[in-house]
Amino acid sequence: MREKTIVLMSTYNGMPHLQEQVDSIFNQVYDGEIEIFVRDDGSKDDTMSFLEKYPKTELRRIYVQQGENIGPQKSFLKLIKNAGTADYYFFADQDDVWLPNKIERGVSSLRDAKNATVYCSNYTVTDESLNVRDEAFIKKMPLFTPIKTLLFNQVPGCCMAFNKSMMNLLKQVNVDNVMMHDSMLLSLASYIGSVKYDCRSSILHRIHGKNVVGEGHKKIILHKWIVEKIKLLVKKEPYDISKLADQFIRLDACGNQSLYQKDVELLRDYKKNYKKTIELLRHPDTHDISWDRTTLSIRCKILFHLF
Repeated sequence: MREKTIVLMSTYNGMPHLQEQVDSIFNQVYDGEIEIFVRDDGSKDDTMSFLEKYPKTELRRIYVQQGENIGPQKSFLKLIKNAGTADYYFFADQDDVWLPNKIERGVSSLRDAKNATVYCSNYTVTDESLNVRDEAFIKKMPLFTPIKTLLFNQVPGCCMAFNKSMMNLLKQVNVDNVMMHDSMLLSLASYIGSVKYDCRSSILHRIHGKNVVGEGHKKIILHKWIVEKIKLLVKKEPYDISKLADQFIRLDACGNQSLYQKDVELLRDYKKNYKKTIELLRHPDTHDISWDRTTLSIRCKILFHLF
C-alpha cells in the first residue's frame, strides 16, 4: 500500500504566488499519495476558484474548505481538527516554493520514528521574485525545549512535518486559540515526543510586502512598542499559554514522566502567584537575544500575565 501524505495549507488572497506553490508540492520526487487539504480563510480574490479547478490525479489531489476570516492561528487549528488520516503531515504557506525532495527528506526522517515525532528543516529566504537573500536562514542549532519552542519558535511551520502519532496528540489539544500552530506543535513534541532537525534548506521562503524576516523585524520603535504593551494591559492576548500547558500535562497523564515536566508545570502555574512568575522569568529558556524586541515583549507578557 502506498504511503499517504497530507499537506495542510491555509490560504487568504493567495493568487499572486499560489500556483507556483501548489505546482512545487505536486512535483515532489515522492511516489506516495499527496493530498493538499486547504482551508480558505475568507479570500476575496480567485483563490477558491483556482484551487477547485486545479487538475487532480490518482496520487495528487486538492480538497478545499471555505471559511470565514479568522486569522492563521485559528485557521490552522481547524485544519488540524478536520484533517483526514495519513501517514505523514506537512504544514505549508501559500506563497513559498518547495524544493523537489522536501517531502521525501521529511518522510525518510520520520519513517523509523517510534513515538510522536516532528521533523523540521532550515529554509532559504528569498524576495518576491525568488532571488535568494539567505541560503540557510537558521544559523545555529535551535533549542528544542517546551518553553523555548513555545515562546521563541525559530523554525516556521512551513519547514515542519510530523507523523500520525503526533497528529493524534495534536487533535486532542483542546484550545480555541494559540500563539501560533507551529510553536504549539514543536512545544508539544519536545515535551512528550521528539524533534528531528535538518540543517539543510527544504524550501524557498518568499518574503514580500509587510512580511519581514531578518533585517529590521526585531528593531524597537519605542513609542509604538509602549503603546502596544499598554493596549495589551487592558485587553491581553486572545490565547493562554497556561491553559495550553495544562492540556499538555493532561495528554501525558498516563505516560512516562517527561524530562521537562517541571518546566511545563511552571508554564501552567506561572500566573498563580508572583513567586512562580519570577521563577519563569529566571528560567534560561525565557531569554533569547538581549534587548531584542521579541525577548522584551515575551518577558513583559510573562511579568504582567498577558498570555
